[in-house]
Amino acid sequence: MSDLIPDRPIAPDPRLMALTAEERLRRAMSLVDDMAANVVELGRVIYAMKQSGDDLMAVRRRFSASAVGMLFKIGCGQVNPATYLNFGGRPSLYRPVSRLDLGEQQRLAEGGRINVVVYNPRTGETDVRAKTAAELDDEEIARVFADGAIRTEAEQRAILDRQGRAAVIRQRVETVGKITVDKDRDGIVLHGFASRADVKRALKLLE
Repeated sequence: MSDLIPDRPIAPDPRLMALTAEERLRRAMSLVDDMAANVVELGRVIYAMKQSGDDLMAVRRRFSASAVGMLFKIGCGQVNPATYLNFGGRPSLYRPVSRLDLGEQQRLAEGGRINVVVYNPRTGETDVRAKTAAELDDEEIARVFADGAIRTEAEQRAILDRQGRAAVIRQRVETVGKITVDKDRDGIVLHGFASRADVKRALKLLE
């Protein structure tokens, strides 16, 4: 993975290189667990500070406003820390997942799959594919997640159907300069002065 290749390589810690692969894995997973526990505890502290009216200026100088907000939500039990650790680097995914119930957040963070309805251009029909949250592209994220819920297959199909109809409508209406060409009504609409060349081009589109 290119993002795991440092710009200026340095020698790895010899203590870690002396370990076996299994020992390094155990060490890594132990640190992940510690990090999650620290995030939870920090969130709880920030939540307590906020509820007590403490001055959060020193904290805000160390973290961005969005990070403080995220920690606050973790501290008050609205966001699963695993959601932040797994999806925090991708706001378009983190935001909808963080609005799900805590159990569902945990399931997705652990690699649980979602049924995603996709358009199959070869058949012209829709297919259902099971994907992890991390595998979703931004268009699928917008289609799969509602506010605080995962849309059903029927709801996703309805969205794809609306998008398909909108695409057809866009194809049936074109613009040439200040002329709108409406193929469905077999005519043009002028929005101001139009040159002879534009009129000819517009009429050509109706043939």
